[in-house]
Amino acid sequence: MDKRFVFSQKIKIVLLSMVAVGIIALLFGLFNHNIDHHRFWANLLLNNYYFVALSLGGAFFVSVHLLSESGWHTSIQRVPEAMSKFIPFAGILMLLTFLFGIHHLYHWTHPGDDKILLGKTAYLNIPFFYIRFAVYFVVWTLLAYYLRKASITMDTNPDNKYFKRQRILGALFLVFFAISSSTSAWDWLMSIDAHWFSTLYGWYIFSGLLVSTIAMIILLLIFLKNQGYMQHVNKEHMHDLGKY
Repeated sequence: MDKRFVFSQKIKIVLLSMVAVGIIALLFGLFNHNIDHHRFWANLLLNNYYFVALSLGGAFFVSVHLLSESGWHTSIQRVPEAMSKFIPFAGILMLLTFLFGIHHLYHWTHPGDDKILLGKTAYLNIPFFYIRFAVYFVVWTLLAYYLRKASITMDTNPDNKYFKRQRILGALFLVFFAISSSTSAWDWLMSIDAHWFSTLYGWYIFSGLLVSTIAMIILLLIFLKNQGYMQHVNKEHMHDLGKY
């Protein structure tokens, strides 16, 4: 149960090769003037948001099981916890996207005489946009970090206070996540077309986030089991995940 994952040389080569291909494709798209830069930044935003969602989904998975006292999730919780560690790195990637591509992505940054966009400037303005961005990632990162820290401490210290601490942190995360998962989706995705809005957009994004997170957990568990890890995970665990 306390076995640590070790990257083999083969896995390192595969992952680094994929990173290299991604960087080359990114630079090609950025400096190729035949490619619409609006499309480039939109694709980059979509890619970054997908990984933001997966990392948030990991923290959500742990938190909701802590609050429901399901118990069975402890056998696999290191996987979603590891996913949640990507939150600050996702924040850096999103920040770079907005710093250099915000005017390509969002018409509301230069509304001109558009009456609809001018009517939304109290919320859709660049300073407030970055303030919300900072609040989201600072709170997400801190709560996910301390959730995982308490979980790891419990491996060597069975004091019940750490379990109670986890539950408090999980509850705080769920409350903040319930609000910020919707508002961040409004900010980063829905406002691409600020003339359109939907009161169900946050739920739509959350549904995709949850399904993608469960799928990623399952894929990672299959990969780890094939590498000789997580042998305690059986078909019943996979069935429980599949039912989600």
